[in-house]
Amino acid sequence: MKRWVVWRRLLLGVLGVLWVSGCEAATRQLHQVSGPLFALEAPPVQDGFRYGPFATLPRDARFERLVARFRERLAEKHVPGGALAVVIDGKLAYSAGVGVGRSGSPEPVRADSRFRVASLSKMLIAATVLSLVEHDGLRLDRPLTQVLPFFQRGPGYDAAQVTLEMLLNHTGGVPDSDDRHRSSLRALIEAHAHDPLWSPPGRLFNYSNADYALLAAVIEAQTSRPFEQVVSERVLTPSGMRSAGYEAVADLPLVAGHDARGHVVWTRPNDSEASRAAGGVLASVIDFAHFAEALLAHGAPVLSPTSVDAMMRGRAVMQEQPPRLYGYGLAETEHAGLRVVEHSGSAAGFSTWLRLVPDRNFAVIAFDNGSYPPEDVTDAALSAFLDVAETERPRVATPPESWAQYAGFYSDPSGALGQFEVTLRAGKLFMKRQGTRLTPLPATLRGNFVSDASGNVEYFVTRLGVARKRH
Repeated sequence: MKRWVVWRRLLLGVLGVLWVSGCEAATRQLHQVSGPLFALEAPPVQDGFRYGPFATLPRDARFERLVARFRERLAEKHVPGGALAVVIDGKLAYSAGVGVGRSGSPEPVRADSRFRVASLSKMLIAATVLSLVEHDGLRLDRPLTQVLPFFQRGPGYDAAQVTLEMLLNHTGGVPDSDDRHRSSLRALIEAHAHDPLWSPPGRLFNYSNADYALLAAVIEAQTSRPFEQVVSERVLTPSGMRSAGYEAVADLPLVAGHDARGHVVWTRPNDSEASRAAGGVLASVIDFAHFAEALLAHGAPVLSPTSVDAMMRGRAVMQEQPPRLYGYGLAETEHAGLRVVEHSGSAAGFSTWLRLVPDRNFAVIAFDNGSYPPEDVTDAALSAFLDVAETERPRVATPPESWAQYAGFYSDPSGALGQFEVTLRAGKLFMKRQGTRLTPLPATLRGNFVSDASGNVEYFVTRLGVARKRH
């Protein structure tokens, strides 16, 4: 056999292997998380961990058990420390710290230790915007371009249709962003002036940190002052959040953030203005317990009852099951038959959760300095103090035979999803990306299939991009 023929066959064989490998890499299984929410990673198996029973214990002993089991839970998940606060009958009743503030350090976490609260920061921005509505004539139906004339977007959907309310409830179609190194809010906005909106303004819920960076710029435009100062004066100080702020302070303990392996990944704030607005507040669970007290007291002395109702009333459908609706910096849902208003946060080695039960004048706040979401301890607090059954949070599963509605071709011309096909094979859903140069999608990708008014699937919505189904 001639040498060139041998080399040709070898080359074709290598290219064939690479082509097959590329096709396999471009095809990923979508795992159902709940309802129309799917992820590339399979959701974790619920392990049946229980904080209770609480029924036979007096109230103080219930909190002691809650704290002890929280400590066990964090140790099991390799999280160095956490903090917990409970508001009962509208007043801070209990608070405690567990574990240490930094892996390998003996310094314990205290109830007044400050954590990076991540996206819990958004409810403070929302409250500040509503204060401007109450006292400074700001209107939520006002187009953003009228407040920030330098807000522009590329061809496609009209940026002039984006209103302040759409930013508050994440329906403006503004892509998520992580511009930690932009020097100012205006620099961030102008850097994305040619980027298109991802969806028609007002059509879809898609969580975006950029929305709250834009709201911070609105606060500055309305007051001619740094938004951090306005948030402090309008919300932090009147609600009694004495140690909360955006800066590290020498005499206030600040815990370190850790990754899933327990390694330190964050020690001091180095955020840009944009990331501060979306998630840069430093605070203790006691600080947020005082903010919860203000919300449960119908806003006094921070906001009017009308504004608090506006914050806590869900509007934008989050396309999840059980149903969740996003209001202004807070989400409304139901748990164990109770109306629950809540928000979570996750960033730079921290996980946070605030949960309110307005009808019972109750709140629980849980922080940890790792990557484990403390939702389960907030569930357990409802069991401990509101006498609801401690059960695993249900995952609403739809039968695979109903998934045929998701099959088809999708296109995302503006984001990172590109073009892909969704197929249903042997009761499993697959996403196959198309193209010659495919950037690997992160394993943590989650997306919602969103239907139109007729029930036909129209979009696949993610934090990386919004793809429209081609009918």
